[in-house]
Amino acid sequence: MQAALKAGGAELEHVVKWNLYVVQGQPLQPGFEAFQKFWGRRPDPPVITAMFVSGLANPDFLVEMDAIAVVPQ
Repeated sequence: MQAALKAGGAELEHVVKWNLYVVQGQPLQPGFEAFQKFWGRRPDPPVITAMFVSGLANPDFLVEMDAIAVVPQ
C-alpha cells in the first residue's frame, strides 16, 4: 500500500478511507489489529470499512484492501 501511495505522490497520512474485504468465515479482528499496528501512533486514522465477501479474484486470497487518499496541492 505504501508503494502505491508513494507512486501517486501520497503518504499514509493522506489516506481518508480504507476498505477491507474479508472472505466469509474469516475473522475481522486480525485485520483491524494489523491495521492498528501498521498505522502506529499517527494521528487522525482514516475511516475503515470492513465487509464480508463470498470470494476474491484469486481464490487463494482471504483478504483484500484498498484505500482512498487525498493529496494536498
